[in-house]
Amino acid sequence: MLNVALVGFGYWGPNIARNINNNPNLNLHTICDMIDENLEKAHKIYASSTNYEKDFNKVLEDKTIDIVAIATQTSSHYYLIKQALLAFKNVYVEKPFTANLQEAQELEELAKKQNKIIHIDHIMIFHPAIKK
Repeated sequence: MLNVALVGFGYWGPNIARNINNNPNLNLHTICDMIDENLEKAHKIYASSTNYEKDFNKVLEDKTIDIVAIATQTSSHYYLIKQALLAFKNVYVEKPFTANLQEAQELEELAKKQNKIIHIDHIMIFHPAIKK
């Protein structure tokens, strides 16, 4: 089982947390958010079944975390993904990958160098109109 830390429990984070939690191959190890209200909301749902953290650096330092799932605004993706890769974590990121092509290419190269995976996804890829 892989341990996942979710960074961001605002708008889209609860959906990602639910899917991680429902996947038998994944353990929702930590929910990280800088906003107290978001962590309180997460705690009401997951209680003591996961850890809660405000400090992203503690997520990076935790050797038991295999994957960092990022559900924050696009402007923070580059920094968060880069730090996760430098900490030898695999990355899942929702919505736009980065703000520009240069950032995306740099992160792709770093992932290859670190032998890590970046998975970029958006729920709309499963929408019938997109499939058609």
